[in-house]
Amino acid sequence: MYARVSIYHGDEEKVAQALELYRTDVLPWLREATGFRGLLVLNDPGAERSLAISFWDSHETAADPEKSGIALRDEVSATVGSTLETQEIYDVLLTEGIGLEPEQA
Repeated sequence: MYARVSIYHGDEEKVAQALELYRTDVLPWLREATGFRGLLVLNDPGAERSLAISFWDSHETAADPEKSGIALRDEVSATVGSTLETQEIYDVLLTEGIGLEPEQA
């Protein structure tokens, strides 16, 4: 399993707007996407930073703009005026208690 970590900068109002758009527009699309395994969103209001961690069955799917909804994600970011600081993809080696289990090597 792979995790795509996207770090955003934006004030609290933008975070609330983005979260609502994710719930109504992005998550329904992601649930239908091939290879999607889950989503975790974290927020640090004091730093005006948020992390969106999406989980995928393969590195290729996580990196593919069409299959993994990167364009949709960027559209939400542009709509609310938040800034994508960075995006990286990681191999998930261990999870505990969040309902996502990496494949054993």
